[in-house]
Amino acid sequence: MTKDSDFEIRSAIPTEAGAIADVHLLSHRETYVPLLGEANYWPVDPTERLAEWRRALAGEDIVLVAIAAGRVVGFCHAEGARIHTLYILPAWHRHGIGRALLAELCRRLAARGVARACFAVLAVNKKAIAFYEALGARATCNTIVEEGGLRYEDRLFEIATGG
Repeated sequence: MTKDSDFEIRSAIPTEAGAIADVHLLSHRETYVPLLGEANYWPVDPTERLAEWRRALAGEDIVLVAIAAGRVVGFCHAEGARIHTLYILPAWHRHGIGRALLAELCRRLAARGVARACFAVLAVNKKAIAFYEALGARATCNTIVEEGGLRYEDRLFEIATGG
């Protein structure tokens, strides 16, 4: 567990699946609608999102939460050497939560023997790209993704975990 004066980072527990799903839905929408426009946004059904987090919390994945003001305000998730998500409610941006989540996630991946983790960022998400690069992530390539009738470009990254 990592503790800051305003927040703490710790392993998520199964009863937090709903809170994580809520943060995921809200922060995902607030991130991607401005980047893609409402017409190109692909919302996920809240029931599906909750089921996704229940599965992740029931398995061997690493799921961390950021707790502030008594509630989940951010989270991250990795499976094997792949980082799937890192989201923080917009009101909690620029508090060091993303940096703390990623640092703790990398520590835990290193403890599992993962030396380098990989992840994808939407290529038009300049803020996220700058954030990850400032923390030492290195872009490896770009790829075109087609899903649900949408076509977009992802930038693939890798980051040393310290392990």
